Amino acid sequence: MAPADSTVDEGSASDGVSTLDEQPDTMATPAVTGNQPITAVSDPAAPLPAGGPLASRAIPESPASAGSAPAAIGSVAKFHAEPPVFAYARHAKSPLPYLAAAVVAGSASVLVVRWAVQPVNFGRQGGWSLQWWDRVAVFFLQAENLHGLGADHARLAWASAILLLLGISLVLLTRRIGQNSKADEGYFGAILATCSLFAWWDLPSVIGHQSPAYGEERFRLALAAMLVLIQFIFARWAFAHKLWRSGGLPLEPIAFLLWVPQLVATFWYAGSLAYTKLAVGKHGHHHSPWRDTPAIDRLWQWSTRGTGAAIAVLIVVVTVIQHVGIRADRAAEAEYKGVTI
Repeated sequence: MAPADSTVDEGSASDGVSTLDEQPDTMATPAVTGNQPITAVSDPAAPLPAGGPLASRAIPESPASAGSAPAAIGSVAKFHAEPPVFAYARHAKSPLPYLAAAVVAGSASVLVVRWAVQPVNFGRQGGWSLQWWDRVAVFFLQAENLHGLGADHARLAWASAILLLLGISLVLLTRRIGQNSKADEGYFGAILATCSLFAWWDLPSVIGHQSPAYGEERFRLALAAMLVLIQFIFARWAFAHKLWRSGGLPLEPIAFLLWVPQLVATFWYAGSLAYTKLAVGKHGHHHSPWRDTPAIDRLWQWSTRGTGAAIAVLIVVVTVIQHVGIRADRAAEAEYKGVTI
């Protein structure tokens, strides 16, 4: 039997049960001691915040962007869109103004040279001599026979000046075309253009005394023939193919036509002169089977003219292609940055 004082009163028991039943279905918040973190317990019946359960994990707004206006669409593309792939170099400029300057200089040179080589009755003999004019004409015009006999020397000086201006304009134009290209797509500079466009190989035969001794003349002609191979194989070959690639043109092997025919004809011409001088001898008692004939001269002249015209056409075509391509690059860059042009 239980002791009498351990007997539980029925009323108090019933009151205790009812007290437990009436308590809300919640847990008491434990006391916080020390550095123990506070864990908030949310009500499951409460509605979720906007953005779903992960809304509370959103990245807070940075102080720099707080209170600023929303970014434009272009600025979003600046950071998230793929950058455009440019067809030409980042610093490329349109070669069209350089082409216009070269065309003006070329047109003026045709008029001035025709005016300068006209024979006159009372020409001024001082100033630019015929020897210097022959050197300038050979260097810039190559296969053109413009000796200037009986011409006014002052006019020849003006013609030499305009030819020099034409040469500078051509070098600047081709330099601009070469620098617009990427490093692996036809890049070249002024040195390659200067070594390719003019007749450096013919200078040994025209510079110096006009009536050299036999040994000196033989050396000059042999040096000229050797320079033909050096200039065309090392300079003109690289220039023609790089110029072709600068415009992104297909069928690059066609560029061989810009230097191989002229190389063959020029070396045949210069080689025949050198070999004839060597074979005939000082007194001309021997026979040369490889002589300079009128047919060789015509072949050299027309191959030089045809190659020059083909290079001029290629320069114009590449200039127009680069102008259009550079404008497209700039438009793509502006669209990428969100700027309208």
